[in-house]
Amino acid sequence: MGKRKYGNIYEEIINWLKTHNGNFPRGNIIRKGRRLKIEELTDDEKKEVHLAERWRRTPEHCAYVKYKNSELSKIPEEYQGVISRIKIYAKKTTYEKMKEWLTTHEGKTPRKNIRKNGKTLTVYEMTEEEKEEVNLNQRWKASKEYQIFKKYINEADENIPKEYIRIIREYKELMKQDNRIRKIMRKAVGKRVGDNEETRKEIEQEMKQEIEYQR
Repeated sequence: MGKRKYGNIYEEIINWLKTHNGNFPRGNIIRKGRRLKIEELTDDEKKEVHLAERWRRTPEHCAYVKYKNSELSKIPEEYQGVISRIKIYAKKTTYEKMKEWLTTHEGKTPRKNIRKNGKTLTVYEMTEEEKEEVNLNQRWKASKEYQIFKKYINEADENIPKEYIRIIREYKELMKQDNRIRKIMRKAVGKRVGDNEETRKEIEQEMKQEIEYQR
């Protein structure tokens, strides 16, 4: 297959990402909690909205939305270049940042708060790195991927919607060293065991052993 020649709008988007800190153009401009009408926009805002509208109608945009979280081998060859190039300049999603974090922190999720000497630090007492960690935890917990993860983490593949299987597999693999993932899975199991006393005792015993191991 010959090399695909991408359109001018795609090149405009690349230039926009380069000059706007990785953010895509906005399709709507919100000010003071209200969506502005076209006549209320500045000239620059009108150009931004117009670019966003034109970008959404392109095949490159459709391909990016569909395949941006896919492995390169799963992307149609004609769109591999466009998606890879956009990823270079686009601001990383929470999903992407979380995967990077897990990869570089031995599968441990970012902390929701920072404790030192038995005290939970305020935001003013944290380092910049600690603030970023807590912020990532908050954004991750609010993300669609996290909700999917919580709902299906303990399900067999045949019970998971096809479009979510890759996300679940990916996070299970990345978080396999983190004891917190096992707690989430046990919670899911607990909801299903109900009055099964033997299963509950088995889970409780396993948790006690883990606590002893961590001491």
